[in-house]
Amino acid sequence: MHRSEPGAPHCESQKRMRPETFENARPGRMKTTRILTTPLVLGLAGVITFAALMNACTKSGADDGQANAQRLAERVQEIWQCRVDGDYGRKYDMMSPDIRDRVSKSEFMSAKGYVLYYSYDVDKLEIDGNEAMATVTYTWKANHPLFAKTDPKENTTSDPWVFIDGEWYMKYRTPSITGAEGEVQTPKDDDLD
Repeated sequence: MHRSEPGAPHCESQKRMRPETFENARPGRMKTTRILTTPLVLGLAGVITFAALMNACTKSGADDGQANAQRLAERVQEIWQCRVDGDYGRKYDMMSPDIRDRVSKSEFMSAKGYVLYYSYDVDKLEIDGNEAMATVTYTWKANHPLFAKTDPKENTTSDPWVFIDGEWYMKYRTPSITGAEGEVQTPKDDDLD
C-alpha cells in the first residue's frame, strides 16, 4: 500500500529558438572582418548566444526541479516507512536541523511509540521554492492496552518540508495541548507518534 504518486513538477514548455540561417550569405564573397563588425551580424550572434544560454539554463532548472521533486518523494516515503517500522532514531535524523536545538535524539525517541502506524499513501506533494507540503493518508492505532481490540483508523495529514543544503527535511512541529486562546486541545495523533 506504499505508493508514491507525487505530482511531477509542471514546467511551462518553452519553444527553442533556432538560429536564423542565411541562405544568401556566401562567406567567400565577404570579408571576414566585415562579417564580424556588421551590427546586424553582431546582434544576431548575440541573440543566438543568449537563446542558447537561456535554453541551457531553463533545461538545467527543469532538470533540477524534477530531481528535487523526486528526492522529496523519496524522503517522504522514507520518513513514513520509519514511522511504520518504529525507527524513530532515523526519523529524527530526517527532521529539520532546528529540532536539535529543541530536543535531543534520546528525548525524541523516548517520547515515541504511542501510535502504531500500519500503512501510508503519499497523496500529493506541493513544492514552493525551498519549502514543500506532503499530503499523506495513513492508518494508525493508539499503542495502549485499552485500544488493543480497536481497528486502525485512517487519517490524512499535511507535513511541511524544507530544502536545506541540498536535502529535504521534514519540519519539526512542537506538539501542543493548548490552543491560541489557551483552551486545552488534544494534540494531533501524528504529532505524538
